[in-house]
Amino acid sequence: MRAPIFLFKVIRRELINAIRKKGPEMLANLENIYLHQDNAPAHTASATSLELDGFNRIAHPSYSPDLAPMDFSVFPAIKSELREIRFEDLVELRSRVMSIIATFKSDWYRNVFTKWVKRHEKSVRCEGRYLEKE
Repeated sequence: MRAPIFLFKVIRRELINAIRKKGPEMLANLENIYLHQDNAPAHTASATSLELDGFNRIAHPSYSPDLAPMDFSVFPAIKSELREIRFEDLVELRSRVMSIIATFKSDWYRNVFTKWVKRHEKSVRCEGRYLEKE
């Protein structure tokens, strides 16, 4: 079943609103913004691809979770903080995750971005081949 057109307009609008919130000066140069999504089916669906037309996208090689910042940095940081904690409900868990994310400073994000660039450079040098951990 194909999702309604209005849904894709909402996705695009929300993306532009997020860019406006994080860096309003970037809206004047959307052609300088590059989006990176992994190969999850929701990200590779033709409807999603059509919705993101006009944005530059960085290809994500198959089977490369080590290139996704959520996988190599964000999730491990959150998991280490939540280890051995029990939550009464989903609301409590969400609240705790949001408070953990709020503690991440700009240097932390800068470091994640630097790691992301280095991982992509390594992937390009290896022509996207699968690599064992070193």
